[in-house]
Amino acid sequence: MSAAVVDRNVSIPQAAGVIAFNADWNSKQRSTSSNIKITEPNTNEVAAKATANLPTTFLSLLSITSVPIDVNATVAIGHNKAEVAHALDVTGSMSGTKITDLKTAAKLLIDTAYTPAGSDQKVKFSLVPVSSYVKVGLTYRNASWMSVPADSSSTTNIYSTVPPVATISNCTTKTATAYN
Repeated sequence: MSAAVVDRNVSIPQAAGVIAFNADWNSKQRSTSSNIKITEPNTNEVAAKATANLPTTFLSLLSITSVPIDVNATVAIGHNKAEVAHALDVTGSMSGTKITDLKTAAKLLIDTAYTPAGSDQKVKFSLVPVSSYVKVGLTYRNASWMSVPADSSSTTNIYSTVPPVATISNCTTKTATAYN
């Protein structure tokens, strides 16, 4: 993957878009050339235009070596506050420069959307590193958005078929919860 080059004279949305696009698109698609342009056409809008030439495999047999791709997207920024949770992949698949690119892109996205304290705050962020599971703690164990079984407690009598050597009874009691 090539390092993203950002001109210091571009806006923060443009810089964040270039880094995120290059980190994701070029590493996965192996395009021969790609370009992204992010603009703010209105006060409450962000627009992105991405172009790339995607190399072909089977079409190259017909002398078509690449296919041009041209995508436009516009997002309207609402007046309501937003809460955004980022689940960041921190597994071994992010080795090399991928984790560094992920950190850079996440920071630029937050810097772009986040406004200073005391202003009319529009966005709240949370960053959640995900390896295999996310531990939410006991505070949220009964939250409506959780999809795990409720805690349970049970008592099980365990009977032995071998007579005990040093006890009066051959039954024992075991108590356990979901956390044991």
